[in-house]
Amino acid sequence: MHLNRSALCSIEAQQTARLLLAGSPVPPELSMHIGAAGEILAAFDQGWFVLPAWQSGHYSRSQFEGIRRQLERHPAIPAAIAAAENAKRHALATFPGPEFELFGSRNTRLPCPVVMAKNAAYSCPRLPFEFRAKSFTAHDLCDWIEDVGNNCRRAVELSNLLCSPGLLDPLQEMQPKLESLAGTPMACYIEGIVCSVHSKFLSRDEARCLSDVTYGLRPAGTFVELLKRNAEQRARDSNQYWTRIRRKVAQLAGFMAEVESYSHASLTKRLRSEFGPRYQVCRTKNLDCTRYVVEIDEAMPLGQTSHAASPFELANWVIALDNKLPKDLNSVGDFYDACNSADAAISRMREDTAAAG
Repeated sequence: MHLNRSALCSIEAQQTARLLLAGSPVPPELSMHIGAAGEILAAFDQGWFVLPAWQSGHYSRSQFEGIRRQLERHPAIPAAIAAAENAKRHALATFPGPEFELFGSRNTRLPCPVVMAKNAAYSCPRLPFEFRAKSFTAHDLCDWIEDVGNNCRRAVELSNLLCSPGLLDPLQEMQPKLESLAGTPMACYIEGIVCSVHSKFLSRDEARCLSDVTYGLRPAGTFVELLKRNAEQRARDSNQYWTRIRRKVAQLAGFMAEVESYSHASLTKRLRSEFGPRYQVCRTKNLDCTRYVVEIDEAMPLGQTSHAASPFELANWVIALDNKLPKDLNSVGDFYDACNSADAAISRMREDTAAAG
C-alpha cells in the first residue's frame, strides 16, 4: 500500500474531498486538489482512512475513539495473517516438540507470527492512550497507519524466516543459523532459536556471549565453543556428584546393615558419630502419611519417596537402594529408578510381614 502523505494530510485536499463526497461543486481555487481528493476518497472507501471532522484538519473525540476500527482495515493485515498462518502450520509440522516450546512471550521463545499479525492494529507505539482536543490530525493518523504496516511487515518477515529450510530442525548445526542472522534485522530472534529450537538453557556468561553475537561483536563460533565447554564441565560435575552420592549410599547401607538398634534417637546418635553432625534421621509429617528420611551432607535427603513408617523400614530401604543402584551411577533418572525399586522392595516386605503375622 502506498501512503501518499502529501495528499492525505493536505487540508485543501480534505476540503475538496468533502465537497465531492457531498456532491457539491468544487470552486476553482480547489480544482487543483481534485486528484489528491480522489486518493483520500479511495482510502476512505477502503475503510482505513477517515476525514477529520473539523475544518482545521483535527479529529474529534468520537473519531479518535473509533480509530482502531480504521486501523483494523489496513490492507496489509489480511495478507500478513495468511502468511503467518501458513508459517505456523509449517513450523508445527517441522518442529519436533510441542507448540509451547517454540512460541511464547518470553525472550527464550519465538513470537508467534499469527499473534503478531492479528494484533498489528493494537501495537502502534505512536498511538496515544487518551484524546487531547485539537491535537490529532491526518499526519498522526498516517503515523499510526505506518506503525500497523511495520507490524505486518515484521510478521511477514518472521513468517518467511520460520519457513527457511532447516531452521527449526534441532539436528541441524546451530552455528550456520547464527551466522546467517547475526548483524541483520532478524538477529532479535537468535535467542529464541537457540533456546526453543535447540533447547539450550543459557547461563549468565552464555547469555552475555550470545548478546555479543547478536550485535555482531563476536563470531558465532565463539558462542558455540562456549556452549561445548560448559556442557562438558556440567557433565563432569554431574558425574562427580552422582559418584559421590553412590559412595555415600553404599557407606550408609553398610552402616545400616550392622547397626544394633533402630530407635530414632539411637540411630541418629550413631550416624553422627560415624559420619558427622549433618547426618540424622528425621521424622516428617505430610497430609497423607508420616515418613522417616535420612539427612546427609548433601541437599537431597534419602528416603523421600520411601514412605518408611519406622527407622527399621528406612534402614531396609537404604539397603535395598544400595542393591538397586548401578555401580556407575551418573544421572538423576537412574537414581530415581533405583528409588522406585527400593520402594517396591519395602512394599513387599510389609506384605510378607503382614502375611506372616
